[in-house]
Amino acid sequence: MIERDTDCKLSLGALAQHAGLSPYHFLRSFQQLTGLTPHQYVLRTRLREAAVRLASGKDKVLDVAFDCGFGDVSNFNRAFLELRNVVLVPHIGSATRATRTAMAMLAGKNLSAVLSGRRPPNLLNPEAWPKRRR
Repeated sequence: MIERDTDCKLSLGALAQHAGLSPYHFLRSFQQLTGLTPHQYVLRTRLREAAVRLASGKDKVLDVAFDCGFGDVSNFNRAFLELRNVVLVPHIGSATRATRTAMAMLAGKNLSAVLSGRRPPNLLNPEAWPKRRR
């Protein structure tokens, strides 16, 4: 349900009802299984989808933000900026179009890995990764 409906407003009550549990038991079970609250998981799912779309370079940031369930661009930007160990837009202004495309794809892969709980393939600070709390 979360993966399928990233653009919808997914409340704890709606998710719990879909799972056939009380909100309290759903929250505890979900957090035990994933290590994240449902809200954190929904946010990561939305950011992962947005990263893939932005890396393709075909969509406008505003369209991606709204399509992925963010109410406004400032929340969308804040969510991206709060991520750690992810290079989002490295030195884009001085690069050729081909280089910008390659850098965007690399940033998208790094972001997707982090949002999936995996080690990014291109860390800026590799020695910090094992110390990172999940």
